[in-house]
Amino acid sequence: MTTIQRHTENQKMMPSAIPLSNRRSDLILWVTGFLTTGLYLFLMVNDSVPLVGMAILALLWLIMWVLNGRLSLSTPIDPLILAFLSLVIISLLIYSSQETALPSVYAIILGIAVLYFLVNFIKSLERVRLAIFALIFLAIGISLLGLVGMDWSASRLSAFAGLGARFSSISAIFQQYVGRDLINANTIGGALTFHPPLLLALLWDRGAYQRAFLRKNPHAQRRITLYKLLLIFTLLLVMLTILVSSSTGSILGAGVGLLFLLIWKDHRFLWLVPVLILLALGLLYSQINGSLSEFFTLLLKKQHDSIISRLDVWRDTVYIIRDFPLTGVGLGNFGSVLKDFYNSNLFPQTATYYFHPHNTLLSVAVDLGIPALVLYVALLSGTFAMVLKTMKRVRSLVKYLLMGLLSGLLAHQVFGLTDAYVLGKKLGLIMWIFIGLVAAIYVNKHPLAGFSTSSEDSPAHIKPKMGWQNLGLWAKQLLIGIGLWVVISLIAVTIVNFNTYLSLVLALVGGVFLGVYLVKNTSMKRFDR
Repeated sequence: MTTIQRHTENQKMMPSAIPLSNRRSDLILWVTGFLTTGLYLFLMVNDSVPLVGMAILALLWLIMWVLNGRLSLSTPIDPLILAFLSLVIISLLIYSSQETALPSVYAIILGIAVLYFLVNFIKSLERVRLAIFALIFLAIGISLLGLVGMDWSASRLSAFAGLGARFSSISAIFQQYVGRDLINANTIGGALTFHPPLLLALLWDRGAYQRAFLRKNPHAQRRITLYKLLLIFTLLLVMLTILVSSSTGSILGAGVGLLFLLIWKDHRFLWLVPVLILLALGLLYSQINGSLSEFFTLLLKKQHDSIISRLDVWRDTVYIIRDFPLTGVGLGNFGSVLKDFYNSNLFPQTATYYFHPHNTLLSVAVDLGIPALVLYVALLSGTFAMVLKTMKRVRSLVKYLLMGLLSGLLAHQVFGLTDAYVLGKKLGLIMWIFIGLVAAIYVNKHPLAGFSTSSEDSPAHIKPKMGWQNLGLWAKQLLIGIGLWVVISLIAVTIVNFNTYLSLVLALVGGVFLGVYLVKNTSMKRFDR
């Protein structure tokens, strides 16, 4: 009997082989997922979360701990998430404006809860399919939210003026019904930058979805057609919403993410790089009518969204980071600190109020300090390393999903070069979802490979309890990760007064090293599948 046949036989035996405790914990996991989703939707509308709901959520995780002998499947990024969550709690305790920070803290906690829900939930190919459709409908939902709830006055594309006029009336009804301000166009655009590369990767899967789920289905052709049409519709809807948002960072981020994916899947698309550069230069030339003086006028134009205004706020943000390198100024305090203590305008009432530094990396550093910047970069580099380490060990459908997830994360980081999703922004949940899916596939890569290298890797042989040996390995990895983070952070913070820019560069480089190191040096033997 071949390895694949043995795996198929094991799959047939799964219902009777799964212990009762595992079935109970799986049910509780479903309840946990629904509760977390409900709490996040409540937060979206009310800027708060019922403490009873948070207590029930914590209780459900404790019950799963009792049933499984572990709180969650372990991942290489556990030390990063634990340290990051600790910084968020410390920041909340240090700064007095807890009312401003609490919604962000709730969003971060629930985002981490979603990440670990996915890590424990995505343990079969069928659940990967559920995740794919959840991502598709999430993209549709955010696009529709943007079209009806976005502040259309920010749109600068005259081609969509008629469309904007129609949706403006709907937005007014939305604002009156929900009782909240309209959503900033950059917020919607930034949230959607994750999705175009992901949707294209799923659409261009070279028949992987059909091979995975519809190989022997008599209605395979009809279902695959409907699936592809759904992906095409969603991709067009997302791109339309990004375009009408007129968010330069979102358009650039989505474009870079799509280009990265195309080149990754087929190196022959490298020819697009010089072509796109020439097109961009041609567009810029047409905008300035070939006049160099007009180019500098456009560059130095004093507007909220101009390049010079970005440079001004970045410079002031670096000053704040230099003065608060260890703890930052706290979540939600950037605007008031910048206005009250770092504003050189003789007429403060006329100065532009900035809610964030318009750069994601600077935003993390100024909110929670340089140590948080190290963790944030390490999370991203660790996710990148997990994708590369998993690509050759999973079947093609999962591989294309990973490519789309990583390209989407890259697209959002490009958006973050000139704009920012401050920590705890509600639609920032998408980043936790993307990282959670990558971590889940990494941890469960043997069950998701389509076959196992040995019968011990099959679902029928899963052992629910961690055991003291594996717990010791996890604790060792945790201590190593946190120790490296402390050392890197101390080095970066120590030289911040000597050269703040060098300190930030060291934090970035150290974060990249930390994330890659944790993934590369984590033994898969300690992961309980």
